[in-house]
Amino acid sequence: MECLHGNFLVVSKNEKEIKSKGSTEASGKYFEIGLTDGITVIQITAGAENPVVKCDMFKRYNMGFDYVDKKLKCTSVEALPGREPVKDK
Repeated sequence: MECLHGNFLVVSKNEKEIKSKGSTEASGKYFEIGLTDGITVIQITAGAENPVVKCDMFKRYNMGFDYVDKKLKCTSVEALPGREPVKDK
């Protein structure tokens, strides 16, 4: 059961590398993602397999969240229909 569900806009996405202690090489990566509902902005972290990582910037999505290991985790993502940008002819 999801504890939070709503429409969110992706406003930032930063890829970060995980480095093992004492090593200079990356052992993995994660993403810091900023989301807004139009009033509040929240920042979450997500692994590369999380569905929120595949979301496009500045598009609205219907998202569900739950607490996993004391962290807020995106558990479902569904694209919302929206207006397409006007293209110059």
